[in-house]
Amino acid sequence: MGGIILKTKKLTSEQLETMSFSDVANLVLTENKKPMKIQELFTQVIKLMELPDSYFEKKIGDFFALLSTDKRFIMIEQGFWDLRINH
Repeated sequence: MGGIILKTKKLTSEQLETMSFSDVANLVLTENKKPMKIQELFTQVIKLMELPDSYFEKKIGDFFALLSTDKRFIMIEQGFWDLRINH
């Protein structure tokens, strides 16, 4: 049974499979404790979800739209994204 270990949480592959891009992005930003550019954030999401690199090109626009409409996230200066709760 595979999975990832974040600093505060261990997730199995099965748990990750049931999570959305935005849920994983929320975990990444929580762990990182600092704003991230969308490209870096989505790269981390893809890596954690063990998706092929081709997902980046195909889904980055969808990921941007997802973050834009999910109230947990906020875009701050110079294209950085963070959790709304931090602002």
